[in-house]
Amino acid sequence: MLHQFVLSDLTIVEELRPQTLLQPVENRFRLQFINEFNDRIYTGCSIKSKDGSSTTLELVDSGNGDQRVAFGQLSSLQVEILVLRGDFVKNEWDDDEFCHNIVRNRSGKAPLLDGNVYVTLRAGVGVIENVKFTDVSSRRDGKSFRLGARIISGLTSRGVNIKEARSNEFIVKCGRLKENDKHHPPMPNSEVWRLIQIGKDGPFHRGLENNQISNVKELLRMHNTNPAKLREIIKESGNMSENTWRNVISHAMECATDTNELYVYESGALNQPRLVLNSVHDVVGISIDGSARILSLDQLDPSQQALADQLKLQAYGNTDKLVRLDHNTPPALSRAPLPNPALQIRSDDEFDFSYYLLLHISASTKSCVTHPKMSA
Repeated sequence: MLHQFVLSDLTIVEELRPQTLLQPVENRFRLQFINEFNDRIYTGCSIKSKDGSSTTLELVDSGNGDQRVAFGQLSSLQVEILVLRGDFVKNEWDDDEFCHNIVRNRSGKAPLLDGNVYVTLRAGVGVIENVKFTDVSSRRDGKSFRLGARIISGLTSRGVNIKEARSNEFIVKCGRLKENDKHHPPMPNSEVWRLIQIGKDGPFHRGLENNQISNVKELLRMHNTNPAKLREIIKESGNMSENTWRNVISHAMECATDTNELYVYESGALNQPRLVLNSVHDVVGISIDGSARILSLDQLDPSQQALADQLKLQAYGNTDKLVRLDHNTPPALSRAPLPNPALQIRSDDEFDFSYYLLLHISASTKSCVTHPKMSA
């Protein structure tokens, strides 16, 4: 069915299913941020999303299953980026409430955002680039900010009301602190002094460096394989309480593992169990019989768990025998042949080794794939 809205000088023409007509046009459209911001942003630094990419927003049509508005005049409107109070938490608001929560620059100070704060949608998508904060959030009520976005064109008077976008909450800190600041969350290659309670060039930092532990990944590896030795290094470096040490490890464990880095440990005999470990040497799966079928740890029965624990002790005592696996790992590396890449999903209680490697399934994943066996 073809439905046409003629709204003053704005005309929207689109094909709608009958049920979409139940929602008035003025309540249908909204802006939304596609990705989230880091919990901490620094003045003078371009605002990026959590994964380091440029932040994007889109215009969606709630009357059409939240589909992006990729065609028509609405898909190329101009959007203004602005700052909102961090404690603006209401899920529903009107124009007055949104405006009331806009944060302005302090008297005598530069605009709170520097850069291109006007974005033109392309096929319903806008990219925020080269926009920076000029002031910290700690000097404002609530001590935090959000970003907001609203359409510049006066569409409300023409019969179209597009709801504004609101981002996740974050704090803005002085850019001068970035060089020496802690990482939240830390990355695998973050220096160990980016962890809480470990000062740059301090005794704990030097002690860890002297033991070839320079980044968070190396610290987590030793914490998994030999926690007693790691704790002893800290004790020899200075006075750190058990509670403080637990906080350091808790912060380190916020680090996301590298899903492209996996290892296998084999027990040494044909058709015997083998472990799959992640980039920080956490055990994430086991093949009970040495085949290509890998079980995640939450799928093991008590006897299988005991076997995994025993094999883990062997692996941690022989880390030099861990073999890194990647897409190019030849089948000859493992006594049981790697499976054919042609895969089919079969059930929900176990998953295929090659599917695990190729798609980097986490230990909590319960998907299952099967395959035709390859010849050795």
